[in-house]
Amino acid sequence: MTPLRSSSGSGRATSGTFRRPWLCSTNSFPPAVTPSSFRLRWAEGWLNGASGFGYAAEYLTTNRAGFGATIDQVGLAVFFLQRHRAEMILKGLLDFVGAEVPNAHRLVVLWDRCREALAHRSPAGWSDFDAGQEELIRALDVVDPSSFTFRYPVDTQGTKVNRPKFINLDALNKHLDD
Repeated sequence: MTPLRSSSGSGRATSGTFRRPWLCSTNSFPPAVTPSSFRLRWAEGWLNGASGFGYAAEYLTTNRAGFGATIDQVGLAVFFLQRHRAEMILKGLLDFVGAEVPNAHRLVVLWDRCREALAHRSPAGWSDFDAGQEELIRALDVVDPSSFTFRYPVDTQGTKVNRPKFINLDALNKHLDD
């Protein structure tokens, strides 16, 4: 990364004195848009965002052998993407039915909130959904309760995270797609 420099020579960065080539300015849109640019508004909302995490995880899972990184390095990213995908789906379900979306990352907390918001609307529908997904949500929550385990080597207290020795990325992708 290049350090920020001020145009005045004071050494302090001031507004407008550095460029962010990854951010397309609305003042220059569309000339600044390149084939590698994407529209953020197409990924608005919990469920659209979750789809994007799912597509990225599936791509990495399918193509992991072709990367220069080791499977273990790619695996960390894939697990995080899949876990975050599950979190966003649960938050999207809450948002869809007009329930409060809590500022929480614990999947079991979100799962319980979904049950509270959805089970009374369609007991049979929730029962079917619950039977197919609750075990997965609880398993993900046990492995990564705070959404830190696969993002950082330590938690917010500086304690080393405890990761499982192995995770089958193909199985994880299949279960989240079901």
